[in-house]
Amino acid sequence: MRCVSLTIPWVLGKLIAVAAERTGEILAVMIGLVAAYAALHIMRTLFNELKNILFISIVQRMMRIMSFDLLSHLHHLPLAFHLSRQTGGLAIAIERGTKSIEFLLSSALFGFLPPLLEVLAVGFIFWGLYGLPYAVAIGLTIVCYIVFTILVTKWRLKFRRRVNDANETANTRAIDSLLNHETVKIFSAEQREVERYDNTMARYEQASIVNQRTLSLLNLGQALIATVGLTATLLLASYDTSAGLLDVGALATLNAYLLQVFLPLGYLGDIYRSITRSLVDMEKIFDLLDQPSSVADDPAAQDLPPGAGQIELRNVALSLGGRAVLHDISFTVPAGKRYALVGETGSGKTSITRLLARLLDPDSGQIFIDGHNIRQLTQLSVRRALAFVPQDVVMFNDSLRMNITFGKPDATDEEIAEALTTSGLDKFVAALPDGLGTEVGERGLKLSGGERQRLAIARALLKHPRIFVLDEATSALDMPTETRIKQAMDTATANHTTLVIAHRLSTVRDCDRIFVLDSGYLVESGTHDELLKQDGLYALSWTIQSKQADRVATSAA
Repeated sequence: MRCVSLTIPWVLGKLIAVAAERTGEILAVMIGLVAAYAALHIMRTLFNELKNILFISIVQRMMRIMSFDLLSHLHHLPLAFHLSRQTGGLAIAIERGTKSIEFLLSSALFGFLPPLLEVLAVGFIFWGLYGLPYAVAIGLTIVCYIVFTILVTKWRLKFRRRVNDANETANTRAIDSLLNHETVKIFSAEQREVERYDNTMARYEQASIVNQRTLSLLNLGQALIATVGLTATLLLASYDTSAGLLDVGALATLNAYLLQVFLPLGYLGDIYRSITRSLVDMEKIFDLLDQPSSVADDPAAQDLPPGAGQIELRNVALSLGGRAVLHDISFTVPAGKRYALVGETGSGKTSITRLLARLLDPDSGQIFIDGHNIRQLTQLSVRRALAFVPQDVVMFNDSLRMNITFGKPDATDEEIAEALTTSGLDKFVAALPDGLGTEVGERGLKLSGGERQRLAIARALLKHPRIFVLDEATSALDMPTETRIKQAMDTATANHTTLVIAHRLSTVRDCDRIFVLDSGYLVESGTHDELLKQDGLYALSWTIQSKQADRVATSAA
């Protein structure tokens, strides 16, 4: 394509030279040259479109591979990363980075090298057709243009980073505000939230203005260098024309080749600037891909073999953010038994379940499932053996069916119906116009807290796991519903290892054994009756909760 472009000015010059001579069969020659000129233009367009058609498949596949690898890496990063991430800023950084990949690939393959070769080729053409002075004038212009562009573009990188940082902050603020819109409305903070967002947008506005000013400075400098080089070349050509060294056709060809130099040269400046900007935009993606995972499978890790679901913790300790969360925890949950973890908020109950699922790894100690150290097992096989019913249930913005079958996508209608009945959702789903096709909204906000919790119970039951982990699984339910679902859950989890986390001690009194945690220490263990006899922390909590329940019952009466 570039060879065709380089031929066009030469054909145009010949056409003008023939027209100026007015000798011989001028019309036939000119028609031939015009036809050649038109054919070259069509060929250039054709080659350009063929390039685009071939290139689009390469670019889109590379973007797909990069997006796949990035999302896969993000999902494999440890819980600590996801607890501290800023979703809005991360999303805009990923979108900006993936788009930059497309531009960078197109620029590197077709945008930068061909124009550069074209500029160099024109320089040699000038040397061959018009002599060394013309080649020197063009060469000096090119060198000055490139050096100026590189130096100023490097200086401008810091301003682009400021724009990106401000943009990510603003997007994070907007997404965070929208995700918490109920809290914003309840506290009548709409105006305050908008003002907070506007403050971040003000920083983005100022950063963008400064960035544009430096860009304008770069463009003006480039234009000045190109104009000086063009003027010097034309002055030299004017002198040679007046001296009879150049004819009209040669002058026209010279002018066309000058355009052939300065147009690609300007394009090269834009390309180089855009490439460096794309690299800055991709920095976040590179940082994410370089983010190490503190929870990783051992190279020799094996899948968890079949078993009954026994859990054992041996001298487990954990610190998060420099704060000790668990201290030398040891206990065993026999297969098929129902054990409970109780304690005040922050005592370490949820941390134990996260360690069990290998969302975190302990600082010291070991965790076993059916006698197998989970650090020597694949994370995927460990998590397949578990089913969680969390206290804070979050749904995907999809259908009820998708959310219920998330742990078992191939579940049959009969299995789904059984899980719905056990969790008390069957009548609710039957009353919906779209049934299981009903959209639950972002984070499941179209459902009530109790409905989300029952859906999480159905999802866990449908998975048929080896081990159930119930983290305040019925906390969002009213007492009659809680009693009914608890009985159904007891039936469904019978003969399954079950680890229950609860604040309300009345919900765990029938567990086979209860572990009491306090500030990360395992301080008591036993059955409900044994713990009451110990007259320790559990007994004190039971007395307080019993008095509170009596007061509520008295008030209701």
